[in-house]
Amino acid sequence: MAYGIAEAARRDPSGIAVTDGVTEWTWTQLNTLLNRTVNWLCDRRSPTGGRLAVAAENSAHTALAHLAGTYAGLSVVPVNSQLTSAEMAYILDDAAVDLVLCSAQTAATVRAATATARVVAWNAPTLGGVDDFAAVIAGYPDTE
Repeated sequence: MAYGIAEAARRDPSGIAVTDGVTEWTWTQLNTLLNRTVNWLCDRRSPTGGRLAVAAENSAHTALAHLAGTYAGLSVVPVNSQLTSAEMAYILDDAAVDLVLCSAQTAATVRAATATARVVAWNAPTLGGVDDFAAVIAGYPDTE
């Protein structure tokens, strides 16, 4: 999927690839997460593509979501994490997204903003209608 990242994982598997002050991933971890996420997105998208919204503050997971959506051939719709649910609803409806990846901090606002899109959050809170990102991608292959 991400050949540059896969090559970096082969060259320097334990080297730090991404850090955001909370999360730190090696090249191997980033490559594994990226491949699983891309495989999941490719498995669930429609033949004509699709749109993925990413509603989160800046983080390693946010970067992963943007990369994976791009590698999976989806149109990625960035959504400001500071918006109200009404403002998010307008963007999500207008962009016709059917999947939103978000952070635990934005999950409740995103869930309130859409009745139709699937909401998946990393470090997901216990919130009805929000799936946990790690659980969703766990069964997908971590290879290209």
